[in-house]
Amino acid sequence: TQHTACIIEPYVKARLATLEGPGILFTMNNLQSKSAGQKFLFSIKRSHDTEITLVNLSRFLELQIERLPYSDSSQARLTLGKIEDKKLSMDIEENSTEESQSRSMIDLHYSCFTVASLQNKYIQAASHLESLWLGNVPPEVKFQSSRLEQESYLGTPFRPKRDTIKALVERLQSRIDQIYIDYLEDSTQLAKFHRCFLTYSTVMVNLATAMRAVCECALPWKQINLKSSFAVVCDKNEGEYASSRRIWLPPFVLDQIRYLISHVNVLYNEAVRKSPSLVKAFGLYLPGESKRHISLSDNFNAYLLAPKDLREFTFEFTGFDLRSNWTRPYLRSNLIEAGCPIESVNALLGHAELGRYPWSATSALNPADYRETLNTYLQKLMLEDGWKAVPGIWREN
Repeated sequence: TQHTACIIEPYVKARLATLEGPGILFTMNNLQSKSAGQKFLFSIKRSHDTEITLVNLSRFLELQIERLPYSDSSQARLTLGKIEDKKLSMDIEENSTEESQSRSMIDLHYSCFTVASLQNKYIQAASHLESLWLGNVPPEVKFQSSRLEQESYLGTPFRPKRDTIKALVERLQSRIDQIYIDYLEDSTQLAKFHRCFLTYSTVMVNLATAMRAVCECALPWKQINLKSSFAVVCDKNEGEYASSRRIWLPPFVLDQIRYLISHVNVLYNEAVRKSPSLVKAFGLYLPGESKRHISLSDNFNAYLLAPKDLREFTFEFTGFDLRSNWTRPYLRSNLIEAGCPIESVNALLGHAELGRYPWSATSALNPADYRETLNTYLQKLMLEDGWKAVPGIWREN
């Protein structure tokens, strides 16, 4: 509106006088921000009759940030500091009607972004609003973020940094090679090699599939379409069909699944005389057909892999103590920051708002576009982190 434009025009002109953008963004404390907002509101109310409040403005700005390309509600709320208590949000949802749940919130514990990326989102939204108020083309603001802002994160503390995962991958690959050499010299190292190789393979597949921390984390061949590389994952609500989701497997992940199955088959031939429990486990959980992984203790006792075991093995072979489902916040945050469309990220993780289910009969999400998106962003992320197909105990000379 014209009155509002006249009020903020001096501020806009002063801010746009430099290409580096505002130098005081995100530096005010709560009292300073509230005081500045109230002063701004007082100027608007004095110029024309309105009952606008800081809550109205904040919600409006939140919607603008949420609607930016490659943005979503979690980024908007983190940017504006609207971090809600998860238990309180769940209590509200239980007591609310279906109509009030028309926009179900994505849990913030899956979202974590650099301060610099959130600042850029804020600047984009503010610049867009300024251009609407002043009736001009939105200016291109070059924001120079500091090194601290690029390395600082806001959101869930359970998102590992990229350098941590790159080091984890490198250490696992190194340990596989080293323990394999030890096994060639000492056959008693076979069980240890299996645990290390199983850890690498399982973590890789869990990352590619955004697998939840469940016991049934193996992908049977019957759930994989080898022509399209699509697979169906059911890792929620005890594997109910309504909770299933479609994922796409990069070529090297498919190769790793093949390596794992070949490895376990060779392992059976090598250890069957030492492990009667392995015979029983094979009879119930055949590799390639079962949803469970078989692990071995040092005395060759076979048991089924559980999330706590995977966490312990990861710490044993890499020194990193990560939660069993670290892959989900890691994927969501890194894919969004890389520019992956929110719809594809939510479809991969199994997140959906009411009335916007990606795999329903009325969904407009094109599977071919979804596959191409994951081929572009998911595969690039994993390759940059160092993931590659690594053979197990059976290796060509």
